[in-house]
Amino acid sequence: MTTNSNEHAYSNAFYARQPIFNRMMKVWGYELFYRQNEEVDSATYLDGFKATMEVMASLALSPDDKFKSAKIVINFPEQAILEEMPFSMHPQNTVVQFTDPDEVSSDFLEMIRIIKDRGYTVSIDDFSAQYTNTELYMLADIMTLNISKLDTSHISQYIQAIGGLKGKFLAKNIESEEQLASLKNLNFSYYQGYFFKRPKTEVVRKISSNEMLRFNLMEMINNNDIDLRELSRTIQKDASLSARLLSLLNSPAYGLSAKMSSIQQAVVYLGGNQLRHWLRVILLTDMKQPGKSAELTILSLQRARVMESLSKLSGEAEPDERLFLVGLFSLLDAMLELPMSRVVQLLSALDDTIRDTLDGRETKFWPWLTLIEAMENSDWNTVGAMAATLDLEASDIMKCYKEAMDWSNKVLTNM
Repeated sequence: MTTNSNEHAYSNAFYARQPIFNRMMKVWGYELFYRQNEEVDSATYLDGFKATMEVMASLALSPDDKFKSAKIVINFPEQAILEEMPFSMHPQNTVVQFTDPDEVSSDFLEMIRIIKDRGYTVSIDDFSAQYTNTELYMLADIMTLNISKLDTSHISQYIQAIGGLKGKFLAKNIESEEQLASLKNLNFSYYQGYFFKRPKTEVVRKISSNEMLRFNLMEMINNNDIDLRELSRTIQKDASLSARLLSLLNSPAYGLSAKMSSIQQAVVYLGGNQLRHWLRVILLTDMKQPGKSAELTILSLQRARVMESLSKLSGEAEPDERLFLVGLFSLLDAMLELPMSRVVQLLSALDDTIRDTLDGRETKFWPWLTLIEAMENSDWNTVGAMAATLDLEASDIMKCYKEAMDWSNKVLTNM
């Protein structure tokens, strides 16, 4: 159990983040979701909320410059706003979000004006287009519509219901690429949901020759009887692959004390298992289809790292390095726009348990993948159930989750 006061926030809550995309399908920001201990009273809840805000913010930020521009969307209870809790966050990155209220008090309206004046972005969640809230809406930078609760024919009515609004609209809970396409014809500036994790249902395409080469190399890597000299020669024939491997191994993400200057040196230093580990990571980043979000690669790396780290902490299972591969390959269907059943055919050298887990069968690895997917979807009941099944503490889950985010950001920065 965690007793350190700096880590106290980890022990009572689960956290997760969900990306928000702009019209160019670039990540604009992340909404942070959290679940406090359900047994606390309202006063304790506010104390806990204040104590954990810095931890929440760290989930969206990274020391790497390419990730610093992302906005952090945090949902604040009305009482937390009245007690000025948003002011502990930096206005440049913070989006202060609250649910569209049934009634707006004069105190709350004045506090939103102050928040705006101090440079924070203001977002109204579950925008309901109430005429009595027009004064509040005029202060909002973003108004969020929950697409899952609205009939498509009514969406335009909500957007146009109140004239003169200066804020932009965000569509959330988008479940598929098809749904996203229909929404792009409407007046939305931002899109949120895990539509990007699913392949387009109507797409049936052939594997390109370059992709086939990558799969063949992946097969070679996954073969237990691999010839390291043959693998070394194969890598050297691919200048891009060689350069990226050396760049990654010499980066802070790997943390070597001595610089790697050749593939042969890397093979000797790393040995078969570590070499295969990093080659899989590099090949994965090559497989993403044009137009698909880089967030898929980030999530794949995060899943791999979290599952690998948590397997060492579980009271119910022995550490198993195969969990890294389950996480790493778990989004290949979305990355390649192929059914997962076809993906596992192309990865025939993988262990059967890994392939069955990826294909949706209930294996001994299934609870681990279910846990991580539930985390990403803020399905806290499932998270709790899987954590209990695997004998994992909430504090351990969250520390591994945060560490995996930092690690994946560093890896991608150096590739």
